[in-house]
Amino acid sequence: MSYRATLDVPIATARTVSGWLIAHRRVHDIRPHQRAAKT
Repeated sequence: MSYRATLDVPIATARTVSGWLIAHRRVHDIRPHQRAAKT
């Protein structure tokens, strides 16, 4: 990804999206069988 795309997004928005991604990963980590089924 380019740095331009990152700079176009406000820091607050970037942090919010990052929080969503982290939360999404945690949910999948709780249910590892779902991730294994996709592989």
